[in-house]
Formats: sequence, structure tokens, C-alpha cells
Amino acid sequence: MGITIFYSGRLRSMEQLPSLIKDVIHQCTQMKWGYEKILPSFEVPIEGIAFAPTGSQPIWMTFLDNHQLVSPEDYEFSRHMGKRIKKDHLMETKTHFAGATMHMQIITYLRHLSDTYFSAFSLVDESQYWETNDKVCCENEFRFMEKWVGQMICRLDALDGRVGEIGRSGEIMDERIMDLLRRMDPMDVVENLHTPPPKKEIVGFYLN
Repeated sequence: MGITIFYSGRLRSMEQLPSLIKDVIHQCTQMKWGYEKILPSFEVPIEGIAFAPTGSQPIWMTFLDNHQLVSPEDYEFSRHMGKRIKKDHLMETKTHFAGATMHMQIITYLRHLSDTYFSAFSLVDESQYWETNDKVCCENEFRFMEKWVGQMICRLDALDGRVGEIGRSGEIMDERIMDLLRRMDPMDVVENLHTPPPKKEIVGFYLN
């Protein structure tokens, strides 16, 4: 819930992976982002690095030996389900709680990584910044979603009484919804949480 990016890709060569990792570490050091190097194991043969810009879920730059981008979590889930990772496998990262400015910095950096290290890379950005490079459009999408999330928080507070537990973490909101689904009739939860999206405000105008 909240603005999310969906991405997939293939590294040009596994020989480039050390350079990519070094690049990410440098960026994280400059921006004060968290990061973690991922080493392969027999159970999870994936190598690379994950980094977490402030307020964002982790972004995975981790690869199978066939150069495909995939997170360890997705790999383990597919293996548990008896399925193979598809060539067009999509990963997702919620950036909503990082805010519009940080989101645009993330997209700019992913564009650099794509151009420098990938033979193929695709990304769908719910703020449309990746596709348009339009700062105003991105900021408007974040404002629009912020209003909607605010309405959802008010409805959650009324349902479960856990006022003030959202903070800057979307995961807390997701956990509260799942807890309600376990304790209540799912249809009642959906009906009570249903919130029509607010009107979009675009440069002083409202769109229905």
C-alpha cells in the first residue's frame, strides 16, 4: 500500500558484479543509506547487494549465476512452491514512505545502474518519474497517495483503536490490516476500509 516500483533485469556479466557492489556501497556511503552484501549459499545461490534508502523498503541488486536479478526471498518462495524463477520475474519495492524527493533520487540512481551494468532492465514506477522524468508529476502522485493513505489510517484507527501506530512505516499499516482480517469477517474489513480516492490536485486544478 503506497507508491511502489516494480523492476526486473539481467546483468551484462557476472564479472561486473564486484564493480556494481562497489558502486552501490559508494552511493550508500555518500547518501547515508543502509546496505548489506549478500553472499551465495548452497540453498540460495544468489550474490550481490541490497540497499535501503531512508524510508524505503530494500532495493535488491542480487543475481543468479545466469545474470538474472532476483531477491533471496523471492528465490526461496519460488523454490518452496516448486516453481522456477521466470525470465521476466518482477521484484517490487515500496518507496512511498521515503517521500517524493528521496524517491526521485532512487530512480535517478537506478537509471545509472541500469545504464552502466545491465544488458536489460525494466521498471514500472507508480509515480511515473521513471517513465516521464517529470518532477511535478511525481510530487503530485505522492501528494495524492498521501491523502489516500491518511484516510486509510483514520479508518484503521476507528476499527482497531491502535491510534498512532503507523509512524513512517508502511509495514505497520499492512500488519494492522492483516490482523483485522484474522479477527474479523474479511468482507466487513473491506467494507469499513473502502475509501474512495481523493481528487487529484494537479497544479491548482482538481481532476475527478
